[in-house]
Amino acid sequence: SWDVTSDSLAAWLARRLDARGLLLLKSMQVDTPPPDVAELGRRGWVDAAFAEFTAGLQARIVVLGAGDQQAAERLLVAEGPKVLTNSG
Repeated sequence: SWDVTSDSLAAWLARRLDARGLLLLKSMQVDTPPPDVAELGRRGWVDAAFAEFTAGLQARIVVLGAGDQQAAERLLVAEGPKVLTNSG
């Protein structure tokens, strides 16, 4: 089923790794500021399990969409390897 997609799997992994951030790249244009987790679910932009997988997640969730490729690149370059985990 599509109740769990790559969005929830990424959130699960972010929790397992104690990640500092979770970057979601969507195919549609994303509002500024981006919607919160509940609104992402209401709009169908993330799967039904995403809110459960992000509950208690300490990572900053960044949602970028169509046309945001340069913003994604800047974020990843600025964070470098430290974007992965809080533990090292």
